[in-house]
Amino acid sequence: MNAETGKEYKGSNFFMLNLDAWVKKHHSPKYATMIQWNKLGERIKSGEKASPIIKYNVVEKEDDEGKIKKSAWLKQYFVFNESQLVSFMPKERPEPRPEKSKQCSWPRSHSRHRPP
Repeated sequence: MNAETGKEYKGSNFFMLNLDAWVKKHHSPKYATMIQWNKLGERIKSGEKASPIIKYNVVEKEDDEGKIKKSAWLKQYFVFNESQLVSFMPKERPEPRPEKSKQCSWPRSHSRHRPP
């Protein structure tokens, strides 16, 4: 999700940013460009690397003859995850669940080995 606009990323950007978050172990789904984070009053940690995304758009233009022509364009942006910010504090993680007992849940009468 874009931190400034609140819009979800779609298509290959969604896939790539989720993969990026998993590989880099980010704790937040929010991404934004450096300019967007600066507008929000945030700063990126020194040495952090951005993740690339691609914006695709189709523009319709009318030519001299009155025909509408479509042209597509791609633009690459670089975004940072919220966990790459100086001010980021990860939320407290829930305590791990206790491990299940390794004892058999069957009644003892069905056990092969009976106590002496």
